[in-house]
Amino acid sequence: MLKPTDKLSLQYIGKFIALFFAFSPFSYANEQLITEQPLSFGIIAIAKSPHIKQLTVNTDGQLQHSKGIYILQPGHVAKFSLIGYPANTMLMINATIIKPAMDINNSLKLIKIITKQTVTTDGTGFATIIVGGTLQSTGQPKNLDKKANYQAQIAIDIHY
Repeated sequence: MLKPTDKLSLQYIGKFIALFFAFSPFSYANEQLITEQPLSFGIIAIAKSPHIKQLTVNTDGQLQHSKGIYILQPGHVAKFSLIGYPANTMLMINATIIKPAMDINNSLKLIKIITKQTVTTDGTGFATIIVGGTLQSTGQPKNLDKKANYQAQIAIDIHY
């Protein structure tokens, strides 16, 4: 963790989240996908460097990051509740990055989505989807707002 007394040359500090959209091509009126919490990479600082850096939020909630990334506030996985699906049914999950760039200069990108490819509903038609991901810095940021909330867009397709 970064201490208040540490002196670093930082590129940016910001909050990073990913927005989700869910689609089920054969949906019925009672099927719902409820966002319990969005994927968040937390609040981070990245030391100035020409090297590419990555931060991953794994589906178990563990964070992995490159040297030079400082976690000021940890991020967390996304959690979605699926309600009203057929009982005891395997659902196929496909997550796609729609808008990977998280800033106007493409210095920050969501490069990977991490989730199980299938989930099975319980006897009431309920299931939970957990989603993690990887954020990448190009090492060449320009004009980033140090206190901005950066966002990417992701689609989740549900088939059964």
